[in-house]
Amino acid sequence: MIKCNICQAEFKTQRGFDNHKHRWYCHECGTKLITLNGYERHMKRHEEGDAKAEKERLLAIERQNQFRKMVELLKESGLFNPKYKAGDKVILSTYRVTKPTHEKRWNRMVRVRYEEERYYYAQEFTVHGNLEPEMRNSYHVERCIRENEQYPVEYVTECHRWFNDGSVFQDMRSAKADADEKGKDYKKACDFAAMCR
Repeated sequence: MIKCNICQAEFKTQRGFDNHKHRWYCHECGTKLITLNGYERHMKRHEEGDAKAEKERLLAIERQNQFRKMVELLKESGLFNPKYKAGDKVILSTYRVTKPTHEKRWNRMVRVRYEEERYYYAQEFTVHGNLEPEMRNSYHVERCIRENEQYPVEYVTECHRWFNDGSVFQDMRSAKADADEKGKDYKKACDFAAMCR
């Protein structure tokens, strides 16, 4: 009796064993193949896939290294100048969502309103630090180096609010006026959207 090394099948003759469907078995993905040619083609695809994945991984590492060099060049040329340091106080005009568009009911999220309700306000925040340029901003970094212009630095507060230099106010009165104006504009936009529906 000839036993199959993949499954429990047994054969009296070599010809029966040769015609057996599970003769070739891929140890990488578990695919059972009928012919030797099919098995060889299948394994070649695995090798090509592994080589392609390795090539993509090496290209990604190369892109990251090039981006790091561009960021270093940006900093060395003085085009990345954070205006605020950790611990600095800034006045911002921002908003908080009071009622979101979706609420959890039982085991799923349900849409309960078309627009979220926002409360606009002005407050003094403490800067936690600045955000380093990310890989997704590589074009922007490259353009700043090429055009010799300042990179717009983004900051984050201790309560995870993001802001840039242009959104900081000098005094609380102007920040509150801006928050009131933004609140009115948002209310108008919501009323217009409701009218269009």
